[in-house]
Amino acid sequence: MKHSQLLVAVALAVVLLNGCATSTRSSRSSEIPQTVSAAANLTAVKTDVANLRDQVRLLEMRSGTDVSADVARLRAESQRLMYNVGSVGGQDGQSLRQQLDYVNARLDQLEAAGRQTQAAASTVTGPPAVSAYPGQSTGPYQGQPTEPAAPGVTPAAPDQPSPYASRPAPTGTSTPAPPPSAKGPYEDGKAYFDQKQYGEAVSQFRHYLAADPKGANAATAQFYIGESLYAQQHYEDAILEYQKVVRGFPKSSQVPTSLLKQGLSFQSLGDKDSAKLLYQKVVRDFPKSYAAGVAKERLGKL
Repeated sequence: MKHSQLLVAVALAVVLLNGCATSTRSSRSSEIPQTVSAAANLTAVKTDVANLRDQVRLLEMRSGTDVSADVARLRAESQRLMYNVGSVGGQDGQSLRQQLDYVNARLDQLEAAGRQTQAAASTVTGPPAVSAYPGQSTGPYQGQPTEPAAPGVTPAAPDQPSPYASRPAPTGTSTPAPPPSAKGPYEDGKAYFDQKQYGEAVSQFRHYLAADPKGANAATAQFYIGESLYAQQHYEDAILEYQKVVRGFPKSSQVPTSLLKQGLSFQSLGDKDSAKLLYQKVVRDFPKSYAAGVAKERLGKL
């Protein structure tokens, strides 16, 4: 009898120990995913806030144009992120809230500037200003489009001169423009670009995008428009044209290089903060690209 009781007691002890071990393992296993999930959520919120700041900085480059729709969109995104940041505690949460407060302050300034621009426009008399882009209004710098729409939406008409033909060409561009080919505007644009005839290159690439805005070479044509302006040191305009690659062709292989060249353009303009944000975005989103290597090098020198 005592032997059987002893066996029962031992068996009961084993069951209890196994239950405790199982409970402990279950408790620990439930804690690990929660910890990982919290870290992943924090990383996602930080990334979203950084992307929002990128968009606001790019929007500021278009100040003087009608940006009301973009401001409303970014403000809604900021409110969404502020709600998410509310669940982040400690120093990380405080830092993210400060960043969003900064973004909202900049959006307030853009809204105020937009109202002033509209008020000024309503009181101006006389003929409208001649646009550097046919069919578009001028901005604070020549050739700025009113909206970073998809490539080819408002191109120059084929019978009009290049929108950049009046701009001074860089040194060493006196080589005569190559004659038009029978291949098409994309090939002609590339030929002009290779000859450093950047104004004609922009015109031909726009003709191509007007005829085939989503064609096989559309992303590359849009990228070369940005490159043509960058080569002429028209950095503000180049930033806007590169942005059309990023927004209009998000899956294109030209996106990381476009972001990199936006960063280089901002750095050339003396805006190291915007350049740093874009370099970081290239490294973060396209770590295996050639552009990421260049971005890392630039970050090390800022």
